[in-house]
Amino acid sequence: MMDHASILDSRVPIHRDRAEIRFVEKQSWLDRVSPYICFYLLLAMFGARQTFAQATNTNDWGPATNGLQMSLRLEGDKTQVKASGPFSLLIRYRNVSTNETFGLTYDGETPLDDFTYSFIVLAPSGKDISLAKEMQENSSGYIRQLKPGEIIEVEVNLSKWYSLNEVGTYKITAKKGDMLWAGKPEAFEVVSNPLDVKVVAGE
Repeated sequence: MMDHASILDSRVPIHRDRAEIRFVEKQSWLDRVSPYICFYLLLAMFGARQTFAQATNTNDWGPATNGLQMSLRLEGDKTQVKASGPFSLLIRYRNVSTNETFGLTYDGETPLDDFTYSFIVLAPSGKDISLAKEMQENSSGYIRQLKPGEIIEVEVNLSKWYSLNEVGTYKITAKKGDMLWAGKPEAFEVVSNPLDVKVVAGE
């Protein structure tokens, strides 16, 4: 008859063999699914990169001029408007300098009344439909300071001036002149990013 020590000794390799089998089976299962895991991880990374690129494109800024940038986008983060329908633009100013303070002039009640604003509008056909603005001699207004790192937003109901009645993509660029900076006599102009506005047929 086998004593208890012999029985325990005989069971040890059996348990060890089973453990090794289970480990080999688990390792084999991971080997089988690991290519699929890598594939889906790559798809997720690609999708995130595409989303980030789209978010970046919708928040483009124009070139920095003396440390000041201007951005243009549709109000409410819209991606399209209906033909001949109302639409507003959101203009943003960003001070990217470290030591300059700018003065944003407001000549009139709205940017549409301000002769220092101008808009370049190209129709889907490529035709330039920009409107010229005349300087107002006795316009009233005020100046708002823009310190380093600050952002100012201005909403413009551009549909009061422009009716986008052609289906397709319009390209709009905004300009703002008479920009002031502290301690310097000369003013300058800042230009926004070109904004693509998709116009779809109305109901």
